[in-house]
Amino acid sequence: MFFQKKRFIQPDGTFDSTLFQQLLNDARYAIKTGKKPGHFTRKESQPIVFGGIAPKEIWNFINKLSSFLSSGIDLKSAFSIVHKQVKNLKLKMIVNEIRLNLDHGLSISDTLKQYKKYFDPLIIALIEVGEKTGALPKVLSELEVSLLESIELKAKIRGAMIYPIILISLALTMVVFMLTFILPKITESFLKTGVAIPGLTQFMMDLSQFIIHHYVFIAFVIAGFFATIWAMRRFYFGQIVLSYISLRIPVF
Repeated sequence: MFFQKKRFIQPDGTFDSTLFQQLLNDARYAIKTGKKPGHFTRKESQPIVFGGIAPKEIWNFINKLSSFLSSGIDLKSAFSIVHKQVKNLKLKMIVNEIRLNLDHGLSISDTLKQYKKYFDPLIIALIEVGEKTGALPKVLSELEVSLLESIELKAKIRGAMIYPIILISLALTMVVFMLTFILPKITESFLKTGVAIPGLTQFMMDLSQFIIHHYVFIAFVIAGFFATIWAMRRFYFGQIVLSYISLRIPVF
């Protein structure tokens, strides 16, 4: 990519001064540092990093950046400091890319748009507004407050859901245990007596036999259900569908 042919003369015969100026800046950078410019080396120099970025880590990154900018530190120095303090390898790589791209005229939002998987579009849009209006420190300060409130709210919701989930899991476990181990023994006693079996009791007996003889099929259905939810959460349309369903689930 570094040796890609540059076309300074456009098809209409005009001279592309912007491309020529970029080439001069890249040459000055290479002579001064002895390295290729960041936008040439980004894909080559980045190590392969697995894992994601937790919302708390994104909040911590924005909080630090907001504090440094509000205290009067320039943007490039602020990112250099944040780069040293960030512990998440993926986030550290993104911060370093932002720092390098700032030297070549790319804004913070321009770089973050390449990582929409980790940064919410609303975060990117607010940062872009802050850059264009010159109020980036103020925007980041309000953004980190909003992110912290969102993180705390999600933590409270998860905490409130743990107890019902435990109760439901225990109840389902007990029902399955009774249908597969206890009810079959009782069924034998009913069949030996030869008396008429009530409809509800017969239904429970049939259900018990179905679970015992088709447990593999049931396991595949349950695994397919959770796999479908996991796959839907990875796509925007699937997230909309799940959100629509979640908002219409009755809360008792």
